[in-house]
Amino acid sequence: MAYDPQTVHQASRQIEHSVRQLTGGLIRGLQISSDQNRVVMTGATDLYYHKQLATRAAMDALDGRQFNNEIVVSRQVN
Repeated sequence: MAYDPQTVHQASRQIEHSVRQLTGGLIRGLQISSDQNRVVMTGATDLYYHKQLATRAAMDALDGRQFNNEIVVSRQVN
């Protein structure tokens, strides 16, 4: 399969939208970076459950690519 930057960008945006929707926007600083081989998701959240939801949301759009969920779980101090 040929590398198409536009398709990769659209897939990243779809993953980001799905994650925001499923987690209710509870991932702070959510960033999705990807290329033809892998997807990396970064950000921060208060609960491990939110990180799990983010993984679940991303799985459908991976299309065979490797996935790294690097979301940090830590309580935000107000």
